[in-house]
Amino acid sequence: MNKYIDIKQVDFSYVTGDGEVQAIKNLSLALTAGAHVAILGANGSGKSTLAKIISGLELPNKGKCIVDGFDSGDETGLWKLRRICGIVFQNPDNQIIGTTVEEDIAFGPENLGIPSSEIQRRVMQCASMVGLATSLAKPPADLSGGQKQKLAIAGVFAMEPRILILDEATSMLDPVARREILTLTDELGRKYNLTILNITHYMNEALLADTVVLMNEGKIVAVGTPNEIFGRVALLRELGLDVPLPTAIAAKYLRACGQAWEYLPDLVDPEAAVVAVGDLLAERLKKIREGAKYVDSGESESSQLKRPVYKAARDSKLCACTTGITQHAAEREVIIKVRDLTYEYPYYGEISRPAIQDISFDVYRGEILGVIGQTGSGKSTLIQHLNGLLRADSGTVEVMGRAIKTGRDIKWIRAHVGLLFQYPEHQLFADTVAEDIAYGPGKLGWSAEQIKTAVAEASKLVGLSEDIMPRSPFELSGGQKRRVAMAGVLAMRPDVLILDEPAAALDPRGRETMLDLIVDLRARGVTIVFVSHSMEDVARISDRILVMVQGKLKYLASPESLFQNSPSELAAVGITVPQPTEFMQKLSCRFKDLDQNCFSAGAVVRNLIAYEEAVYANYHR
Repeated sequence: MNKYIDIKQVDFSYVTGDGEVQAIKNLSLALTAGAHVAILGANGSGKSTLAKIISGLELPNKGKCIVDGFDSGDETGLWKLRRICGIVFQNPDNQIIGTTVEEDIAFGPENLGIPSSEIQRRVMQCASMVGLATSLAKPPADLSGGQKQKLAIAGVFAMEPRILILDEATSMLDPVARREILTLTDELGRKYNLTILNITHYMNEALLADTVVLMNEGKIVAVGTPNEIFGRVALLRELGLDVPLPTAIAAKYLRACGQAWEYLPDLVDPEAAVVAVGDLLAERLKKIREGAKYVDSGESESSQLKRPVYKAARDSKLCACTTGITQHAAEREVIIKVRDLTYEYPYYGEISRPAIQDISFDVYRGEILGVIGQTGSGKSTLIQHLNGLLRADSGTVEVMGRAIKTGRDIKWIRAHVGLLFQYPEHQLFADTVAEDIAYGPGKLGWSAEQIKTAVAEASKLVGLSEDIMPRSPFELSGGQKRRVAMAGVLAMRPDVLILDEPAAALDPRGRETMLDLIVDLRARGVTIVFVSHSMEDVARISDRILVMVQGKLKYLASPESLFQNSPSELAAVGITVPQPTEFMQKLSCRFKDLDQNCFSAGAVVRNLIAYEEAVYANYHR
């Protein structure tokens, strides 16, 4: 193997207030030039630290990192290594420094001494690649979170690195934009023989890679092709990860049918998974029609399948809670009323641009309202009006019958409507976790005993252990910071909770925990409004979905109604059909009358079993 990236027995530790924390442990990895590598692992497994070591942003405490023959331990080699590596961080605010989009994209090439004419060419080319060609004069502060992520990507592309490292670089992009960026990255990699390292929690992104690296607790536990890695379902689950959703559906259906499912290398390709499930379903239906007995006991398998074949407490809990709250929402008690809402961000003090225009809708008490739309469509702007963080230029917002007019109104509403930002770690500021969570209740004038109780309840609700409470929130992992920020909002016991991308950049287990928490809160009577770019998350737990397009409300409908629109109609507004729905749509080409309104792997399997039972009932009446 021609080792383009050669990491040899590397150790690395961070120094915190509690001492050293070892992030990388005796790690070795060799990669060839032009490789497309996906790095997977739970939050805190060492993925980002590994990326920083490869790019020369961190130096090993022990061992060597050699890239293209340059040793990061050598000062000259370190400079050259940093020259050929480009890294896009999870939070774009950490690497945007220009006062305009154009200036920020040009910053890297300027520091490399590139001629001005070439810089201009690169700026225009890279801005066009990510859809920012018409925004060159805008300040980055005026961009949405997703647009900032595109800007950070463009800035790295403009430096024309030999190694491109994406550290959750698509986590804030809508599905269409994410697909475009990944396709572009893959094309550039193949065209210019770039080495691409993609750190991601999207399992389907890893399917684009040649090699998948699995990390856990600072170590590499497996390296292989996507088929080899995603075929090892048991290992992935042990690490808190998952397989691509079509593979998960195939695994669950095989298990429901009593077949082996722990190693599925042939079902990693999404189309292969659909074909395999379809073939198995066809075989089972054929046996039903022939009146064959499936098991030696004499009991038909279709009778067995009437029992719970997919045991997933979380999924069952989501379904049960949704039913109850949907009935409650049907009473239509309005808790938030928005009418003719319009807001424009000031732009250079003279020109303004509409962010949201003439929006009207109601939020019902006890419901979960999902908000989706293209990057920059006005989602975050909209929800920041719901607790008075932004004041409308025209139109009204009422919360529990009280309009946002005066400062007193805003203070009252913020006590009842909690907001968790897109980057919740931006809400952390206190010396300890306990102090941070207690800050909000303290501002409400509660007694010390009330505050103590509220902090304990909120911490328990989000899963924070007692030993974390005296620690600095800034020393925690990204997932833990998100929980602390959430606890700080929940400690104020809001009637309404507004969440902006609550599950972004969380590993699969963390994502499920967050969704469970949202459903639990709704069961406790909290009304939820949440923004997400995950169609699967929104479809699974929302009672209704609001779709924003260029600052306007395009759709407001149930998940079942919304995703009945054609894929082309949805793609035009920056959204896609949830993967389970897409899976069932493909199966319906072979099987008539399949219920396509499935928003989780478990729902797909339950519907397939129900379909079998219906056929059985028809043939054995």
